[in-house]
Amino acid sequence: MAKLVTGVEIGSYHIKFAVCNQGNITQLVIEPVPDNLIREGAIVSWEAMADVMKEVIGKHKLTCKQAAIVLPENQMYLRRLTMPLMTVDQLKVNLPYEFHDYISEDIDKYFFDYAVIDMIKNEEGEVKQMDLLAAAVKKTTIDQYKTLFRRAGMKLIAAEPVASVYGKAIRAYRIAHGIIGNTSEGNTGDDDYGILDLGHSSIRIDIYSQGVYDTTRILEIGCDAITDTISELYHVDRHIAEVYKQTNQDNVWEHEACINTYNNIAIEVMRVMNFYNFNHPDNSLDKLYYCGGGAHITPLLREISHMIEPELVGIEELYSKEAGNAEELRAAPAAVAITME
Repeated sequence: MAKLVTGVEIGSYHIKFAVCNQGNITQLVIEPVPDNLIREGAIVSWEAMADVMKEVIGKHKLTCKQAAIVLPENQMYLRRLTMPLMTVDQLKVNLPYEFHDYISEDIDKYFFDYAVIDMIKNEEGEVKQMDLLAAAVKKTTIDQYKTLFRRAGMKLIAAEPVASVYGKAIRAYRIAHGIIGNTSEGNTGDDDYGILDLGHSSIRIDIYSQGVYDTTRILEIGCDAITDTISELYHVDRHIAEVYKQTNQDNVWEHEACINTYNNIAIEVMRVMNFYNFNHPDNSLDKLYYCGGGAHITPLLREISHMIEPELVGIEELYSKEAGNAEELRAAPAAVAITME
C-alpha cells in the first residue's frame, strides 16, 4: 500500500476520511451523511454519494487521492477456514468452493481473497494445513466503489471488510508489545480481544480469539435510540435532538430517561458477552475496546461497564501513540487501521 493513504468509512450517519502515513493520522475529517442516502447499511444513490464526497474533499482540501474503503459486513462474506496445504494457484481454484453455503450465484461474479493466519504442522513438524481468513465480495460491488471514488476525484487502491481491518490494528498492537513475531507462522498466541463499536443505527461487537477474527454480533439497537429519547424529552425533531445528544445540552446525558436507554443498550451488550462466555468458557477476553459515535457519552459507558465482566477501555489503547489522539481514534478507528500494512 502507498505510504500516504486516505482510509474511508461510510457509515449510516457519518462519512470518515482518515489521511494517514503508515497508520498515523495526518488529517481526519468526519462529516454527516445526508438523510436517506444510506439505508440498512447500503448506499441508496451512488451518484449522490459521490457528490457528497466531492464536496467534503473540496471543503477540507483533502489532497491525498489514494483511497482505501472499509467494506460493511452486509456487502461481503468473511469466513475463517482450515484447508490442506496448497500453492497460491491451487487456492485460487479451491477457495471459492468454501463459500458454496453462502453464495448461490455464479462464483465468477465474485472476488475471493485470503490472509494466512497460521501454518498447522503434524506431529513430525511437517506443515499439513493452513488456517485462513477468507473473504468474498461481488465484482459489481467493487466496480461500484471504484466508480464512486473516481467520480469523487480519488482512486480506490484497496477494500477490506471491517472485521479484517480491526484485525490489522490488533496484529500491529501484538507485534509492538512482543506478543507475536512479525510473521504469519505460529502467531495466534492465547490472548482474546473484543471491539465494541457504538454506532448510530446499530452496535457491533467483534471478537478475536487468539488475536484472530472469530465472530461478529450486530445489535439492532444503536445510539440513535438515545437521540429518540431526547427528542421525546424536549419535543424537538431528531436533528435537534442529535445536537443535544452530542453537546450534552442541559446535562441531558444524566436524565433518567436517557439512563434507562443506556441500560437497555447495556443489557443487549451483556447478553452477547454472556453468550460468548458460555460457548467459550476458557476465553481470555478481559478487555472490550470501545469506539464509535457513542464513545464520548460517559454515562453510556458507565452503564455498559456495570453490566459486563471485561474492562471497558478506549480503542486507542490498541494504536501507537503516534497514530492520533484518543478522540480521533475512537471516532474513526477502522478508517485509520485500513491504512496499516
